[in-house]
Amino acid sequence: MNKGNIKGKNKSIAIKSVLLCFILLILLITIMIFTVPPDEQIESWIMQKYSIVNCDYKGECMKDNEKISFSSSHIRDTGIFTSYEIIYERDNGQMIIIRTLGILGTIYELNDDFIWEIVN
Repeated sequence: MNKGNIKGKNKSIAIKSVLLCFILLILLITIMIFTVPPDEQIESWIMQKYSIVNCDYKGECMKDNEKISFSSSHIRDTGIFTSYEIIYERDNGQMIIIRTLGILGTIYELNDDFIWEIVN
């Protein structure tokens, strides 16, 4: 077999591999774009998971038969994932900080750690 012929086959395989990886990457990003949970779904998930109910227009809600007040929130929607942080305050001043990540149609609870720093 000719050395030039072997190099040509290896180059062809490398080009096909790079092209396949590129196509798979585009497919993955497309799937991520179409499956990122909307803000409303994340808010609903938080309310259900943390048993936060009866929120009024002033941002006052009930949690475990105790009044809590909306303090602030931060949403970052990158198109392929959404990070969401919402802060409530109890009457005694204690803060309830909830951080989530929505990606590939699923919502995950996050702590104030390395992953939160990356996505936020």
